[in-house]
Amino acid sequence: LRGLGAEGLRVLGVCLLVSLVPGSLGSSITELKPPNGPATGGFEVTVNGDSLGLQDFSTAVRVGGTQCEATVWRASNQIACKLSSGFVLSAQVIATIIQSEAGSEFLIPLPASSRFSYDQVYISDLKPKNSPTTGQEDVTVSGQNFALSDRSPSLRIGFSASPKTLWTSDTSMAGVTAPSVFDSQPVVASMEVARSTMLQIFSYDKHRLQKVGPTNSKTGGGTTITIEGGGFGVTDMTPHVRMGNTGCTATGWLSDTAVKCKLPSNTESGVSVIVT
Repeated sequence: LRGLGAEGLRVLGVCLLVSLVPGSLGSSITELKPPNGPATGGFEVTVNGDSLGLQDFSTAVRVGGTQCEATVWRASNQIACKLSSGFVLSAQVIATIIQSEAGSEFLIPLPASSRFSYDQVYISDLKPKNSPTTGQEDVTVSGQNFALSDRSPSLRIGFSASPKTLWTSDTSMAGVTAPSVFDSQPVVASMEVARSTMLQIFSYDKHRLQKVGPTNSKTGGGTTITIEGGGFGVTDMTPHVRMGNTGCTATGWLSDTAVKCKLPSNTESGVSVIVT
């Protein structure tokens, strides 16, 4: 170190200190205001702390994995950050101070002790709330925090994902129902990592019986009858058919409008036909 002079010793000392013990210059983040905000972004968060520089040293702030749209140094204890849109429920905030000392630059990453959260996706309504079992029904989901631009939303009704989901605004998205036969189904809307669920809000048309043929059979059973109607599903959903209190010996799905049943032995007349 001999011959470096006072200025050389000071610079070398600072560089060694930051390289070996990052953040040990007394800098810290103590508070975020506000700690929560809408998913649309575009608002300001104030990062308060200690020893954040005596002048603007090109500070940068990240919330989660996204850098702020704009960052402004205001004082040695305050940095302002304009947030972009997001959906993270609990995001770490890191302010990086780029300081210059006698021509040398070094970075001090300062993680905040508290975390920032965006307002979460919320479903308030769905219209219509019913669909044919064949699907292909247009539905509109209303709510909040769907973002100011298309963030590739997804929609699920019951066990089936919507074949097509379209973002329309921060408060609505559109989807199409997939084929199904179930009622009292939950609806789940997702935006990146955020999601909202409404339980037992959506139903598919109940199946209906219109015609049975033939209408007469020998008492020993074995005759196959066809039951016509609707709402049996566009794929085999394993239907069950009962003739009165007795189940068919075999049941087969034919289409959304027909199922078949191999009759059991029975001596009754005027028995009811039940499909489940």
